[in-house]
Amino acid sequence: MLVHSGGAPSSTTAIADYRAHNIDVREGYGLTKTASLTHFDTEATDETLSTVGAPMAGVSAIIAEDNGDQPLVELSSPALAVPLDTGEPLPDPTLRTTDLGRIDARDRLRLLGRADDHPVARLWPHDTLENPRPATQAPLCPRPPPGPQRITVHTLTPPALACGIIGRAADLLDLPREHVTVTSQDTAPLLHLAN
Repeated sequence: MLVHSGGAPSSTTAIADYRAHNIDVREGYGLTKTASLTHFDTEATDETLSTVGAPMAGVSAIIAEDNGDQPLVELSSPALAVPLDTGEPLPDPTLRTTDLGRIDARDRLRLLGRADDHPVARLWPHDTLENPRPATQAPLCPRPPPGPQRITVHTLTPPALACGIIGRAADLLDLPREHVTVTSQDTAPLLHLAN
């Protein structure tokens, strides 16, 4: 079974687990109303896990640093916001998105977060999904700069192991436990995309 995933990055562990159960999950990327599908993981290898793959034909992507610290994805595409009204002018040939990303040596895009996200201990939200380190090991990153950095971990199901999630996040990000909050969607209606 082939499943296309998009909307939010998934972890390599989650995708590998689905594939181990014969569910071929592949991630893609595109801005529904402005750029259509721009990337898709056509390779489906271990190296492409947790990437949205390389650009589709005619598409290019670069990482445009904003204020020197936000790796914003910038796209060029033949399907970039083509107006439905033929009287409207064509848009600029490039679009700077509000998505954060990293491009590897084989031109595959890995989404890291959104422009309103901030790195904690130099880790973006997606980086925290990719850290399988046991909570008992020493932190991998130096202490974050001084300041009241706080994070929220939102789960879709009741977090039965909320204490464990708090401890793991605090250890990974080198934060005091009281600076980590766990919230849950639980049975409330879901009015947005979530992963």
